[in-house]
Amino acid sequence: MRLSFINLARNVLEILYMPHLNEKNFGEYIEIDHLERLTDALAEGHGVAIVTGHIGTWEWLSAAFTLNGLPVTAIAKPQPNMQYTYALNDLRKTIHVEIFSRGTSELIAAARHSRAARFSASSSIRTRPRRRLPAVPRRIAATPMGPAVFARKFNSPVVPAFILRQPNGKHKVVVGEVMRYHDTGDTDKDLFDFTAR
Repeated sequence: MRLSFINLARNVLEILYMPHLNEKNFGEYIEIDHLERLTDALAEGHGVAIVTGHIGTWEWLSAAFTLNGLPVTAIAKPQPNMQYTYALNDLRKTIHVEIFSRGTSELIAAARHSRAARFSASSSIRTRPRRRLPAVPRRIAATPMGPAVFARKFNSPVVPAFILRQPNGKHKVVVGEVMRYHDTGDTDKDLFDFTAR
């Protein structure tokens, strides 16, 4: 429990430090594995859905990309305390991240301008009681379908990426292999299967 609180405090302090991150010094704090997977996916011109989770200092994940010259739109849910939301969004702007609340028109803009839209697969969601939600095999979890819908609607590649704290205090961004939506004609099943994958 104590280590969890220590880690949370580090995350908060690092988020507050974001205005000091820039193109010249971010390499002192963050290293990236396979950035080319994201740059190649963006070069296709259909936007990219980045799938991540609330792991590590996830706000710095966007910084790793924007400070490498890649455009990032974060799909964020407003917090119950709007003053906190405004403060957090102001911090995000210091690392050149465009912030959108959840919504189709914003996603269209992100895809149209070939931006990377960052989704968190661990975000809590509200849903209608009877709606069927995908569950990761062997581990039941209500999982947002946003990345799958984005991939289907805009023919966008999906790239998993995570930021992991290293023993030396630095961060390592791991960019996974590109995932693609396959259309079999059964939209509900395709969205479900892709989200589970």
